[in-house]
Amino acid sequence: MQLIDFSKAKEITPEYTGSEKKKTMVLDNKKYLVKFPDPNRSPKLAISYINNVFSEYIGTKIFELCGFETQKVVLGTYKKDGKDIFVCACEDFTTDNLKLVEFEKFENASIEQDHFKREIKDIYHIVEIGTYNINLEELKENFWDMFIVDCLIGNIDRHNGNWGF
Repeated sequence: MQLIDFSKAKEITPEYTGSEKKKTMVLDNKKYLVKFPDPNRSPKLAISYINNVFSEYIGTKIFELCGFETQKVVLGTYKKDGKDIFVCACEDFTTDNLKLVEFEKFENASIEQDHFKREIKDIYHIVEIGTYNINLEELKENFWDMFIVDCLIGNIDRHNGNWGF
């Protein structure tokens, strides 16, 4: 496997959110969400996310092997302060006609926050009341398949901002 050098990529206006450090970059006419290692999110916590770039890559490949349609991911390097650091780059699959909407945007627009418990029944309710042109049975099957694979690989970072339509 060859690592891609993202030091040569063009950095553009950030388009992605989340708690980890990331950049929006273009390399060879492809747009990427480039994720960086996150050694420690809080000095008060003894949790390290230094290997998150590898976890992202391996987790995506496992989902792909299980038959899920996934984002394309590559491992790479990025030169910072004269040192190469490992990064995981997720190729942006959106187009002018195809956008990803994270599920949390549906929940924020559909449920009054003061009584929303974020249970699976709430997720089904949001889809059922919406006019989103989403097949509820397909959603249920994909959601539970995703849940099972997350459990098998120990993914504790699945939340309503990490999946969508």
